[in-house]
Amino acid sequence: TVDISLNGSYEKIEKLDVSKINDYWIVKELKTNDSFYVQHNETCTCTCGKLSSTGLPCSHLMKILIDNGTFYEVLPKLISPD
Repeated sequence: TVDISLNGSYEKIEKLDVSKINDYWIVKELKTNDSFYVQHNETCTCTCGKLSSTGLPCSHLMKILIDNGTFYEVLPKLISPD
């Protein structure tokens, strides 16, 4: 369910490394060495596809929102009403 998915993504945040390049971030998973690209301007996107496929934010996007201090402002806008 939504709570379990969000908690799982939130728990992964500590295992992510972030670097910013121009208007996007590269988020690297330290466990798998996989990298994903996150953009957060007017809209939020991540190349992992979780947000677009499930309507729920991924750990990569959550990490960026937390680091930028916008997590509590943006999160309610991201979660699908379904």
